[in-house]
Amino acid sequence: MQLFALLCVVTALGCALVALWIYALPMLGAAGALLVNSAVLCAVGFALFVFEQRTRESRARSPAPSVDADALLAEGSSFFARHTALTLVAALLAEAFLGGEN
Repeated sequence: MQLFALLCVVTALGCALVALWIYALPMLGAAGALLVNSAVLCAVGFALFVFEQRTRESRARSPAPSVDADALLAEGSSFFARHTALTLVAALLAEAFLGGEN
């Protein structure tokens, strides 16, 4: 779903840049329209850079939850014991869809 949303955003940005190019071409010429499009792309790139830095800082500040490996293994074993058939079917489907061709 995120890949589809990213594809839509990139497509919309491309359409907006083409529209800007067509609008600016008669007024500024080919070089001016290229400069305007480059400035817009730089602004978008800088905004994404700042957004990524802020989200990375907020993630770095929050402590990671502690994971008890023994408790996790015990919970997985008890789930397998309760739902053996479901777990095996899920493993077979995962192998069928994700397994490589050998």
